[in-house]
Amino acid sequence: MPRASVIARAIRVDSGSGGYVERILLVDDNDVRRKETTVLLRRLGYDVVHTADSRAGFRELLVEGADLLLAAASMPNFSGVELAAVTKKLRPEMPVLLMVGDSKSFHVPHGDRLTNVRTLSVPCDARDICAEVRRVLGDISRPQMEPPQLGA
Repeated sequence: MPRASVIARAIRVDSGSGGYVERILLVDDNDVRRKETTVLLRRLGYDVVHTADSRAGFRELLVEGADLLLAAASMPNFSGVELAAVTKKLRPEMPVLLMVGDSKSFHVPHGDRLTNVRTLSVPCDARDICAEVRRVLGDISRPQMEPPQLGA
């Protein structure tokens, strides 16, 4: 892990509770979903960094680090699947959640090499995104909020 990522992870502490705040890197070219999901996850107490571009997201990951990559699987130029593959080469332990059109029919390419990658069908209710983020991060202690519906 690059030194800057180690430093960023060390200082990402919630000053109110003194506990560690998980950082989510959200990469999605759908502006509405990206913005609404960012607001929703921040309300739940996560540190969210977002971008519409996978290459910018990769740079963010290298400099600042993250605890979870939440990305749209299909994006122009450099897809979320490609971003997941590069991320896993650098940080194999990092969980990845890919937003896909249909998670039942979508298969992660090179799934044998891309471990700890989950999929979530979109469009979906914002509660589904929050619930899956909680599952992926293994954090059931987050407050149960009624988030707004995406696109509402």
